[in-house]
Amino acid sequence: FKTGDWIDTWIEKHKAPTLAPATLTSYRNNFRIHIKPYVGEIPLKKLNTYNIQRMLDSIGGSLSTFVKNYNIIHGALERAVELGVISRNPCKGVNFPKEEKKEMRVLTKEEQKRFIMALDGEYYRAMFLTYLYTGMRMGEGIPLQWQDIDLNKRTLKVNKKAIVAHDYNKHEAVQVVQDFCKTKSSKRTIAITAGLVSVLKEHKEAMMKLAEDMGEEWSEESLVFKNSRGNMVYGRNLQEVLYRIYDKAEIEGATMHTLRHTYATRCFEADVDIKALSEQLGHKDVQTTYDIYVHLLEDTKVKEIDKLGEIDKFIA
Repeated sequence: FKTGDWIDTWIEKHKAPTLAPATLTSYRNNFRIHIKPYVGEIPLKKLNTYNIQRMLDSIGGSLSTFVKNYNIIHGALERAVELGVISRNPCKGVNFPKEEKKEMRVLTKEEQKRFIMALDGEYYRAMFLTYLYTGMRMGEGIPLQWQDIDLNKRTLKVNKKAIVAHDYNKHEAVQVVQDFCKTKSSKRTIAITAGLVSVLKEHKEAMMKLAEDMGEEWSEESLVFKNSRGNMVYGRNLQEVLYRIYDKAEIEGATMHTLRHTYATRCFEADVDIKALSEQLGHKDVQTTYDIYVHLLEDTKVKEIDKLGEIDKFIA
């Protein structure tokens, strides 16, 4: 067995049936780009820790990319140990790089005002406001249907997402809807603000009128957000529009994910309970929310302790 053949078989036969499409695409991508070129030709029984360490170190980029590739090769080799193909997993002993914390980009309140003003007259105004006021991930907002939104109860259900699926035989990538979420917590019901309800009501009326003008029958199964041709919005195109709007608002260094971080930050500033926020964002647990936004919690802690100012004077 060559190492590349073993890992390829493990991905396609053992992992493919259980992985979500986006995760399977990630496994195939990382194997093809990072793993196979470095260790693919090495006989499985001769693969050692040095080979793996050198391969992982050569990848560069973020710790996240390092870990993704480590998990793939570790999982494949662990299965080889279980089946008696090799006696030990050579991944044991691999050193991980130190994680460099990137500063989270969040819109200031002033930038948020400029961004909202820059949305006036924009085709995707309602869509970007929905991201900004729900903290949804990009892929979660694209396939939203009107049946997922209850404007009276002020709720929005997240139960599917748009992903990019790669077909390596045809050398193409297409956007498809995955009608389930990666984790249990990703499938959730988000409470929305009264202001966003107003935006969505106005948007729905405009969409219903458009359908009537075109002689189409209205359906609650219709997409909430469509492109100018009446089809599903493509993620890459949406990002290009967003960057143009950021430029218009004179906002630098912001991305699609900035809208999600901005929503979370405004929630912290408004003293929203961390458990409620964790559920809104679709995190697997409160610890995940804490780890991502710990710096905001530290600021909150100082503010809370400052409330002791009244009794502080007794020791001053």
